[in-house]
Amino acid sequence: MWAAAPWSKKTKWWVSGIGIGIPLIGIIVTFFLATASPKKQINAAKDAAIKAEIQNISQQANRYCVTVGKCPLSIAELQQQGYINKTATIDPSIGYVQLNEGNDCTISAILSTKQIYSMKCYPTNSL
Repeated sequence: MWAAAPWSKKTKWWVSGIGIGIPLIGIIVTFFLATASPKKQINAAKDAAIKAEIQNISQQANRYCVTVGKCPLSIAELQQQGYINKTATIDPSIGYVQLNEGNDCTISAILSTKQIYSMKCYPTNSL
């Protein structure tokens, strides 16, 4: 028979600590890597930027509606009339539709979550 190794208490602690600690650290690191996905954070930031841009366009379209009495034909018209900075680049995923012969309009985009985010604008005389 083999004789038991004369390990000290310190050595036994290190062996059991390594045997339990390393797998535990691996589990914790895997959890944090799975929950902190950079792709999700990037998509969330892009979606937030698109939402903010849609809100800005909607506000400017409402201003245009109040001034002119009907909604603009396009986002380009808002830029040409000076309601939106002419050098501003509008995200190509944002769509604009004038409805009801200019009485209202909708600005919308499909987000990374495949949800449609949209806002309507109305001239004050149609409320």
